[in-house]
Amino acid sequence: MKHLFQIFLVAGALCVLCATSAYAQCTYTSKSSGSFFSSFDVAGPPSCSAVPVSGSNSIFIIGQGHTVTLSAAYTVGTGGSITVLDGGTLIIASGGALTLPSTSNDINSLIVEEKSALIVKSGGTIQGGNLLLGTHRASNEQTTLTIEAGAADAVTFNQVTVNKATITVNSGAQLNTICNLVLFKGEIIIDGIMVVGGNLILPKGGFSKSLCGNGRLGIVGCVFGVKNDKDQIARLHNGCNLKICVQMSPDLCGPPPFTSGEESDCSDPFNTPMGCKPLPVKLVLFTATATAQQGVALRWETASEENNASFEVERSAEGKAFRSIRSVPGRGNVQSRSTYSVVDEAPLPGTSYYRLRQIDFDGTSTYSPVRSVALSRASAQHLQVYPGRLPQEWVVNCTLPAELLAASSSVKVYDALGRVQQVPCPADATQVGRWTMDTHALPVGIYIVRLTTSQGTFSQRISK
Repeated sequence: MKHLFQIFLVAGALCVLCATSAYAQCTYTSKSSGSFFSSFDVAGPPSCSAVPVSGSNSIFIIGQGHTVTLSAAYTVGTGGSITVLDGGTLIIASGGALTLPSTSNDINSLIVEEKSALIVKSGGTIQGGNLLLGTHRASNEQTTLTIEAGAADAVTFNQVTVNKATITVNSGAQLNTICNLVLFKGEIIIDGIMVVGGNLILPKGGFSKSLCGNGRLGIVGCVFGVKNDKDQIARLHNGCNLKICVQMSPDLCGPPPFTSGEESDCSDPFNTPMGCKPLPVKLVLFTATATAQQGVALRWETASEENNASFEVERSAEGKAFRSIRSVPGRGNVQSRSTYSVVDEAPLPGTSYYRLRQIDFDGTSTYSPVRSVALSRASAQHLQVYPGRLPQEWVVNCTLPAELLAASSSVKVYDALGRVQQVPCPADATQVGRWTMDTHALPVGIYIVRLTTSQGTFSQRISK
């Protein structure tokens, strides 16, 4: 059950990373198919931008059969929402990262109505918020959420409600919910992995429900449904190869949202396949927050741990290639809540992406969803030029983190007229971000040392 590590509670922490801007509420309605940043007409106060502003509390409506594709990062601020209707399609393509706001369980920040679709491609991500899929009209097959192969652990909602729709999780893909999955009517086809961090809720009324596929479904909480229906899980996936594991950990996300008295309690012996093992780590919170000192505070909590050796805090500049920046020992085997916190005191300028790699004593590991934090861009303070130990030697030192100093980073020297000077400036093989200039060939004068990196160009004047 290694893949069941990604369970998250307290979705409100996600919005700490993306503070809602002060923009007045604007409504963007799709006018054509195309990019998320060019396919809308805007209505609202004069302050509304023609191009959607990430972090604002804007409302988006995608309809009229339009297909809108998100291929970059976008955050929906608190009070904002996206609705896909009237045959519209929202595609989260490679490089697309949609972050949704935290809301109460009865408020949905992403709504896909009947005859409309949401598609997550390999390399795309969705984090946070509540998804409502379907509105009890049309047929299951006409309203769809599809997570394509390769989108492993890329989609994590706070809660998902399915009401006459179809969810397809392809092989090699994964869908997580932090809290409940509410299945009124619909079909869920899992050929990859689905993890329900709270409870599976099966409201009374109608039998148009099914769980099928050749993958795995992990339910951390309980299964709530009609009283005395002890075999409902077996009935829902009758004839399918889907492996289902119900952990039956109560009260992870509060009581089920019903008051009719028809729902069974967590202690009922629902059918659970053999081989259902406890989760190695139940992670219920992971946040990354900018500090007043331009650092990033990382905090996470576990509800329990089994054979947990350590956590590796990993960071990335673009959300794809991650490197470890801190190792934190795990607590082995505990059945109580544990809290961890570290501070990245030298974060990347601009946007940083963080994730946790949880490692068991046997060396196997699994990852958390990714959190992002935006800080101010790099400034000239990241470039230092000073005399070296030898005559006519100058040291060029860049304090940007190593992952921002690609092989393409370069140093050039210009004279007072802006002409490039031929100055030997080899990189230091023992220290990333350090070069040594030999200025013997330069006449006396004023020169500009210019460093070009992926984060921009930085300059400093020297006098010889």
